[in-house]
Amino acid sequence: MGSISYKNRYANAIVIWVIMILNSSFSSTSFSTSTNKTAHISPGTLDDYLYNLSSKSVANSDVLYNISLPANFSGMEVSILRLRSSTLWARGANFSSFDIPPRIITMPYVKRIAIMYENLGNMSSYFYDLPGFKFLTPVVGLVIYDATDVEGRTSPKRLNIALMGKPIRVSYDHIQVPRGRNSSLLKCVRFEPTSGLVELSDMVSHGVCSSKGPGHFAIAVPAVNSTTFSPSPSPSPSFSPLPSPLRRGRRKLWPWTWWVVGISAGVAGLILAVSISILGYKA
Repeated sequence: MGSISYKNRYANAIVIWVIMILNSSFSSTSFSTSTNKTAHISPGTLDDYLYNLSSKSVANSDVLYNISLPANFSGMEVSILRLRSSTLWARGANFSSFDIPPRIITMPYVKRIAIMYENLGNMSSYFYDLPGFKFLTPVVGLVIYDATDVEGRTSPKRLNIALMGKPIRVSYDHIQVPRGRNSSLLKCVRFEPTSGLVELSDMVSHGVCSSKGPGHFAIAVPAVNSTTFSPSPSPSPSFSPLPSPLRRGRRKLWPWTWWVVGISAGVAGLILAVSISILGYKA
């Protein structure tokens, strides 16, 4: 009995070890890092701060309001458009750099929404950074808030969207490609507002990007001394940038390598645990 108990405890320990390996393997495929360079204010906090500046001064009408900003945000532009969700579904919205098509549903659904447009201008690199790349355009933002009932609310409520039709288009009028660089290297950049991921994709046409959701957008080109990304005709995958370009380049391989190793080790460990348990009971 003592031998069987010892073997059972050993088998249970192996099972626990396998579970820990599997958990660490799956968690290694998920990344979340901050893309802001400064500790003064994060991009997400910036959005909420700018929205709070306008929440009491903008009427509930389908009119685009330009918001007056404090002096420390000089060079930035912020506009607010409040409208019904049914209007967004039927007509969409078109202002500044964004063309929002019809057939869009907010998630969760609310009766009234506020669409905030941001142009960070010369402060783009202050709030956003993409190692290995150089911005060719200012960072522009599209954020959607619940405007149904703002009375007594302590913090603004962000909304996501579901596209039932065409994607959102983000257009830039003036893009100057650095001398000696090919325009095919230009990439659309989207900073995902909640996960912290950065999405790179090809332009749909010159100076035009597309997106399936809100966020902050720019067009960038790989830095001259960057070897992290090579030109490719296909869209690049999503990633969270790390401070070191070399580590970020290897990063696309390591999570999947550890995932495969973890699964293999887990299966082998389970087989070993079951075998020890069977032998223990037979003994």
